[in-house]
Amino acid sequence: MASRSSTNITADLAIKTLTEAIQTHKPTAGLMLHSDQGSQVRQEVA
Repeated sequence: MASRSSTNITADLAIKTLTEAIQTHKPTAGLMLHSDQGSQVRQEVA
């Protein structure tokens, strides 16, 4: 698992995050990838 945040969602951001996860966890055959499909979350602080 890996995560990153940015003010802009780009392909580069996704690639860097996936690369980090692969390097950190060294998955074996049968890897399952889950994505939130671009769901955005915004929280305002009062």
